[in-house]
Amino acid sequence: MKYFILLTVLLLSVHIVNAQNDPASIKFIRSVIHDKGITYTDSLGGATLKNIKKAIDSLSENNYLYLGKNKKKPGKLSFTRAEKLYINEQLSTLQSFTWQPGLLTGAKFVKIDTIRKLFADSNQFSAWQYINKHYGGQICSFSKPIFLRNSTVCIFYKDYDCGSLCGGGGLYVYIKRNGIWRMEYMLYAWAT
Repeated sequence: MKYFILLTVLLLSVHIVNAQNDPASIKFIRSVIHDKGITYTDSLGGATLKNIKKAIDSLSENNYLYLGKNKKKPGKLSFTRAEKLYINEQLSTLQSFTWQPGLLTGAKFVKIDTIRKLFADSNQFSAWQYINKHYGGQICSFSKPIFLRNSTVCIFYKDYDCGSLCGGGGLYVYIKRNGIWRMEYMLYAWAT
């Protein structure tokens, strides 16, 4: 029994490490995050993951925004039951998923726990002063991409925080056309 548990933990650890090195995810991130000199976190917060899951679970034909170029014939968005199950499986792995330093050229990296500790140990004003001085004032977070349909559809969350009254983000669907990822749908968004 001990060996079974040890083997299970080892296999899960290898899976998490391999996910970090997934070339398709890295290529996608580098193609859609264009800001040089950003500071990004290693993971998403628990509340963010709950909001992503809620948006996927409540997805219907009428509760998303089409962002594509063809405004006369906006594309319809729907996921099959199997796709929704796969998406939810992938979302559950995001709780333990972390990005590593060096993902984006010219970007700074900070662990989400460092940010949480800053805000726990001081008031918001002092925490943002520290962030402005050491990280450039804006902290970005993004999910591991969830690829569907032979890697032609991708669900991706990204956000940024730059103060108590500054920030925004959302859950988006990207479509790959002619080898280029384009943001086509917004499933939910927030702003302060």
